[in-house]
Amino acid sequence: MSMTQIALLKKSNLPKRAKIENDIQKLGFDFQIIGDFENLLKEDGLKCAINANETFFEIYIDEVSEIANECEFIKQDFI
Repeated sequence: MSMTQIALLKKSNLPKRAKIENDIQKLGFDFQIIGDFENLLKEDGLKCAINANETFFEIYIDEVSEIANECEFIKQDFI
């Protein structure tokens, strides 16, 4: 089964490993980042485990206008 999640972050406010893990765990998931993670901007993705299932978060760095044009359903969140 595939699950798509979208997280929009300001480049000047990128979270560290502990914050990412803690915030996702607060949502009720058993979440853990696998490997040496330092900075979202230096990574192509994030290898992790959710509820004991190994998975991978893809990371894209895009302009707000590009995201809004591709994802009509989130335009209202940028207004």
